[in-house]
Amino acid sequence: VEAGTAGALLVAADRLDDQFLMLNGDVLFDINYGSVAASLRLNDIGVLALRRVDDPRRYGRVSTDENGRILAFTEKVPSAREPALVSGGVYYLRRAILSWIPHAPCSLEVDVFPRLAQERRLRGLEGVGYFLDIGTPESLEQGRMELIGAVQRPAMFFDRDGTLTVDDGYTYRPEDLEWLPGAIDSIRACNEAGWLVIVATNQSGLARGLYSEADMRRFHDAMQTALQPHGAHIDAFYFCPFHEDARIEAWRVANHPDRKPNPGMLRRAMLEWPIDRARSMMLGDARSDIAAAEAAGIRGVQIHPGSLYAAVTEAIGQFRHATRPALRATTHILKERAERAREWLFDAALPFWVSTGFDEGSGLFHERVSQAGEPLAHLPRRIRVQARQTFVFAAAGDLGWDGPWREATRAGAHVLLTKGLRADGGTRFQLSASGKPVDDRRDLYDLSFVTFALAHAARVLGDRPDLVGAAAATLDWLDRAWAHPAGGFLEGDVAPSPPRRQNPHMHLFEACLALFETTGDHAHLLRAQRLAELFLEKLFNAEYGALPEYFDHQWGPAAGDEGRIVEPGHHFEWSWLLHRFAKASGASTRAIAERLRVFAEVYGVDPATGITIDEVYTNGAPRALTSRLWPQTERLKANLARFVHARDPNAAEAAAQAFNVVFAHLDTKVRGLWHERRRADGSPIEDDAPASSLYHVTLAFAELIRVAEHA
Repeated sequence: VEAGTAGALLVAADRLDDQFLMLNGDVLFDINYGSVAASLRLNDIGVLALRRVDDPRRYGRVSTDENGRILAFTEKVPSAREPALVSGGVYYLRRAILSWIPHAPCSLEVDVFPRLAQERRLRGLEGVGYFLDIGTPESLEQGRMELIGAVQRPAMFFDRDGTLTVDDGYTYRPEDLEWLPGAIDSIRACNEAGWLVIVATNQSGLARGLYSEADMRRFHDAMQTALQPHGAHIDAFYFCPFHEDARIEAWRVANHPDRKPNPGMLRRAMLEWPIDRARSMMLGDARSDIAAAEAAGIRGVQIHPGSLYAAVTEAIGQFRHATRPALRATTHILKERAERAREWLFDAALPFWVSTGFDEGSGLFHERVSQAGEPLAHLPRRIRVQARQTFVFAAAGDLGWDGPWREATRAGAHVLLTKGLRADGGTRFQLSASGKPVDDRRDLYDLSFVTFALAHAARVLGDRPDLVGAAAATLDWLDRAWAHPAGGFLEGDVAPSPPRRQNPHMHLFEACLALFETTGDHAHLLRAQRLAELFLEKLFNAEYGALPEYFDHQWGPAAGDEGRIVEPGHHFEWSWLLHRFAKASGASTRAIAERLRVFAEVYGVDPATGITIDEVYTNGAPRALTSRLWPQTERLKANLARFVHARDPNAAEAAAQAFNVVFAHLDTKVRGLWHERRRADGSPIEDDAPASSLYHVTLAFAELIRVAEHA
């Protein structure tokens, strides 16, 4: 039953506070809600956010006096040409408005607001931010093109003590809060201009045990409470508790990535909020604040007592007319790289690996190739590599490569069926160079990739129930033989256990999703769901937003240093997979996927080079600054997934940067090969190209091509 906008308030009457905010669902108006609320006077029933539009033909007009009191509402005039003041669809109302609603259905705009205006009980506040009323097909299309830029906004990062508040040395008690001159006005000026206000503060007092995190949060709440009457607010607080002299062991870290002058807090904020980096800046009283800003890629200004407000208003003025990112510009950077990816795959990598990389005599893919382009034909052949290469050529068929992808996929699938699978269940580890079984040890990692490859081969070859049947039978064997009472599965004979590893479970998750997508059989999606639940309940460290690599038998952290190791590449890989699982199942795993991506971006990616490093600790401190090819490809995939889901231009830029790093690995004398490893200084290590990495590159490039085609 239609109640109208006023009638809807009657329906919701028992849920309304004495004062409440009401928004029209088909209007987007970028205005400071706090300022709207602060404009309410004692005799007012409500405050309406108003916007001056150049073309008022679609809107009724609003008339106000010099004090902002609304005098009248006028019906729309189709012939109007002059700019006019209109309602922005944002209302801050008292609950007393219910007494002005005679019945339902009833319209606020038609039946209630005009009467309140006659009684001089409404006030208007004019804003100048982005405004879109999606009332026509044309404005809907306008929104599709503009909203990326509209949602992205500049951010003003403030240091706290000595910049906004008086620094008395480890201040934490609300009663000691004292604002510095111009601080409140500066925050409100940012709010009014549509800038995000973010505080980034080193808090070594936490590490030293001088006060608790709860004490600090109470102080921040007091800051927000003090700002509210001024129509001002802080959007987010970021703090670093780490310090080399910490009394609390968990926070005893020297030079933590979050501690200014390092940029960790700023980088995290720029990932968690829709921030336009090019129009953002940081203000602080210390040189470390400016160094953090510069390391984060934004401008930093060191302020002195009394200069804060002037610095803020100058910055707002400088960036007022700066160009915002547009969808076309964002997608262009992906499309250009997708073309380069396709060319490398189609013209270099796939032709090389289907010929030189394939041993016609044994019917097996080679394990490694030298940088001179010579296969290392004497090496034994791991089943996981045969599976990965089978996937590569199945993916090549999906992409439309006109080379012999079908023959290569069939050859790989034949090896998996006849030599990769053991007659008594599970998979074997390795074949000789001539193709004879030489190592029958089972491994969960190998089993996952054989299942994954069979699923993809069955999908592209068509009419191959033997491939689907073998994959399903392998998973059935796994359920019977290796299910672990604490969740997940035994991991076999190749790698010692404990520690238990998250990595083979991740690839099993990937395999189950692939088999579901090939067959539509929900039994495989249910397997994937159980693995997703294992991740959420046992593997993911919610305190840090991190995924450890190694665990004990009950999925507790492995003992010692080993239990704190995190690989950023696996964060990115899980993030991409959880997006895929959400799409396949409807499960709400995208938020966790984003937490994984943010952690890996902040702590696992060198902001200067864009290189994803090998290892960090669960608290974000770096462990191994070396790097490999595969984590760069996983960073590309995770950021593409984020872009597809949220149309986040910063994710598109991160994906482009990851592609650039991947392509640097592919810069070899023989095209179609790669440098697998880099030193901590970024220089490549001259070594043979392992065939196993082509799976990572192909999957990442296939995702890039797919996303670019539909962007």
